[in-house]
Amino acid sequence: MHTVYWLEQVKAENMWKGVHIIAKEFGIENQWRTIINHYNGGRSIRKGHKDLQKLTPAEETVLVNFLNESMACGFPQMPKNLANFTNMICRNYLGAKCEDVGESWTGRFLDHHRDILQTH
Repeated sequence: MHTVYWLEQVKAENMWKGVHIIAKEFGIENQWRTIINHYNGGRSIRKGHKDLQKLTPAEETVLVNFLNESMACGFPQMPKNLANFTNMICRNYLGAKCEDVGESWTGRFLDHHRDILQTH
């Protein structure tokens, strides 16, 4: 959609559709500002928060697989263990000065992966 807006900017000014019309065409008429932000080089919330994540997507996959395998073997992990494993993974590449995950991190992680993980 921001590409469509960019193409509109290339046209003569009297031929522009306008951001409101483009947003309406994409079914996001109340989010027209998003198109302008992307056009001006802004990042999506997901991309902006990517830098704030404790684990990379690959590390999350490994951790989820470990939790599932552990459960299948009859050794479900406690939330505190999940936080400890995550802190160890982070310290592995960030060193000892790595900040530990917060109290609510485990719950958010489990909620984010609720389609793959089950609590028991």
